[in-house]
Amino acid sequence: MQIRRILTLLTIGLSILCFSCSATTGGDSDPNAGKTEIDYEVFVTHLLTEDSNIFTKNNVIVTAIYDDGTTGTVTDFTIEPASFEVTVGNGTEFTFKRGNDIRTFKAFKANQNTTDNIIKDGSVYKFGDFAKTKLTSTAGIVFSDNIARNGWYIGSDGNYYGKVGTDYYKVEPIEWDLYTDNYNGKKLLVTHNIIYGGLLYSESTQDRIIQGKTVYSNNYEYSNLRAFLNGKTLYLDDGTTSDKYKVSNFLNMAFTDSAKNKILTTTVKNDGNSSNDPTNTGWSRIDGTKNNDENGNPLNEPTNMTPYTCSDTQDKVFALSVFDCTNTIYGVASDCEGNSPNLNRRVTEFSEALGVYNESDIGYYMIRTPYYKQADMIRYVQIGHCYRSILLSDSTLGVVPAIVVNTLPE
Repeated sequence: MQIRRILTLLTIGLSILCFSCSATTGGDSDPNAGKTEIDYEVFVTHLLTEDSNIFTKNNVIVTAIYDDGTTGTVTDFTIEPASFEVTVGNGTEFTFKRGNDIRTFKAFKANQNTTDNIIKDGSVYKFGDFAKTKLTSTAGIVFSDNIARNGWYIGSDGNYYGKVGTDYYKVEPIEWDLYTDNYNGKKLLVTHNIIYGGLLYSESTQDRIIQGKTVYSNNYEYSNLRAFLNGKTLYLDDGTTSDKYKVSNFLNMAFTDSAKNKILTTTVKNDGNSSNDPTNTGWSRIDGTKNNDENGNPLNEPTNMTPYTCSDTQDKVFALSVFDCTNTIYGVASDCEGNSPNLNRRVTEFSEALGVYNESDIGYYMIRTPYYKQADMIRYVQIGHCYRSILLSDSTLGVVPAIVVNTLPE
């Protein structure tokens, strides 16, 4: 059923170096005593229900950042007016003051319905929300100056929007296809459309040493793709890490906490078998074996194993593999050379704006399987084709998430 979203987190991006307003903290009971503040961040939280529209200083959280890298909540600020009513459509302005720093922001209240529960709608299921359709006219709508919740902006009409350039794309229910009802006894759902684009498979361009082992660029476990889908830490070429997708990741952008609880954590197979094409029994598998049985399992022990597979992962969201895209028990045609339309995914206006290649409304999308011969290549799905190989630096491939659930409505 549709429920009303009553929680909005409006993130005001104020990571400005405030050297002019730096201060040294003091006080024996202050855990930050003796530290010098070099920066601060402001968060505006709209904990407003239909019965409570009053916005006060309690809705503003200010976090100081100190010279030793630690943080702490501070209260030495004011907002004007000190209290006011926020209703859908007003985009009320308030003034934030801290020392000599004065800024004006807009406050909104979300009024958008969300699909917390899985809903059957004809041949598809609706679950979660993501940006999709371009707003053709912005007349009469005021938008938040900064990201309002995870990756989305909010409009004075109460709806969330994705933004590409100067264009806004309305956040709408995600459509899912039932890919198979027997994915280890569970239901495997795959998005009906390519929902995102402009994402590189890997942030890395070279081999890395992570936790004492060599990790190649096309390693799925440490890929940009997996990090975006689940909010994982990125491991960069220079040995540092990044929390780029800690908040604005697919899982957070698409689902409320209640919806997340309906998605199962799945053991995502990334071994040679998951990377194999079972429709070609004589194919040289990614783990070095040949002569597979009808289910794609090897008839002999691996030899000359490729180094590009990775460990299995535990994730709520994942990309399909070559095995998923070629296994006939999932309804894929045994000859998938352009004859597997159930693999096709349409581009949305949002994903196309992000750079996804569009061929007659059908796009190409990344899967999690690496190419078994080169560290800088991955597999992807082309129109009707189970898989192709491409350089991982290609930014025209889309993202098609998959999730596993226990049950589905009739």
